[in-house]
Amino acid sequence: MITVPLQMLHFTEHNQPAFDELAWAVRTNGNAWKKTHEGLSQFEWLQRDPKEEHKFSKAMQQVDGLGEIFLLALLSYGPFACSARVFISS
Repeated sequence: MITVPLQMLHFTEHNQPAFDELAWAVRTNGNAWKKTHEGLSQFEWLQRDPKEEHKFSKAMQQVDGLGEIFLLALLSYGPFACSARVFISS
């Protein structure tokens, strides 16, 4: 059994406008984030808001550990199964 309670990875109200433009971005090969955030890249925009930049950094730290979690899950089921029990909490 693997238990991994993770917070939602950096989805805030600031991301919603870009998600709303996803169909436009796919049709035009455009950048939905830049379209909805004054032409700034996400990193340029984050530099303007230290609180959001901190949230983003924490989310990326969570993502950094997902590879190990996936590997442990893979080893827990199927032909490579082992008998380890892993509990991870953040």
